[in-house]
Amino acid sequence: MTFYLQLGNVDKARQVARRAIQVIHFREEQEKLNVWMALLNVENMYGSPETVEAVFKEAAQYNDALEVHSRMLSIYEHGNKIDDAAALFPRAVKKFSFVPDMWIRWYEFCLRHDREDEAHALVPRSLQSLDRKQHLRVLTAYALAEYKLGDVEHARTMFETLVSRYPKRTDIWWQYIDQEVRLENAAGARSLMERCLAARKHTTKQVKSLLQKWLVIEKRVGDEAGVQRVLDRARAFVASVQKRAASIGDDDARDEDEEDAQNDGDDSDDFDEGENYK
Repeated sequence: MTFYLQLGNVDKARQVARRAIQVIHFREEQEKLNVWMALLNVENMYGSPETVEAVFKEAAQYNDALEVHSRMLSIYEHGNKIDDAAALFPRAVKKFSFVPDMWIRWYEFCLRHDREDEAHALVPRSLQSLDRKQHLRVLTAYALAEYKLGDVEHARTMFETLVSRYPKRTDIWWQYIDQEVRLENAAGARSLMERCLAARKHTTKQVKSLLQKWLVIEKRVGDEAGVQRVLDRARAFVASVQKRAASIGDDDARDEDEEDAQNDGDDSDDFDEGENYK
């Protein structure tokens, strides 16, 4: 195909692709898909909207339809056919409304191409279509996308909603803190670490992990005073743990930590109203 395209013979390149699709063994699904995608690229560059649509529908029929839609979106975007990609997203989401990654990808696409209002409008739509167990994942992904591609203040608002709804979910706090560290916002990261520590009753192991992470953050984006404060806090915590262990006995202290860990819920109730998270 490449040889004939270099010669400017697009029809021959199409014929080679069609022959390859016929002769490649049916079990070589990935190889067949790659040829279909090569043919779609050819049509996207040299064909008409009608030929692109025809080959796209054919490819979706004979291959994994989700993968074909995903790759077609990439072909359009990489080819700077933004309007074509924007037109395909609603079709893809209608067909695969149950797939979180498709909604996340659409949200990120909108932010990349200055369609913030359209991105924000996707939030309630996606929550209505997706299983409730997937809501937290997509909302976190939207907030991360805002940090990287959109409005940082809006991203903070979204994360604030998440941590207020799920204060015990340390993984959400981590992601929130990591974004502030990426922006080298030492004061913001410190504030979030304080709130994360206060948001729930942590086991001894969890507190140690939090303080270790905090120390890494101070060394990365903070200052010497911040490093010293964390070290002092860690020493004070270790001393308090040792004092408690001495007063109640090591076995009792260990049992207490294990009981705390078992009783910790993940606060995984689902969101009820997507409008609250725009």
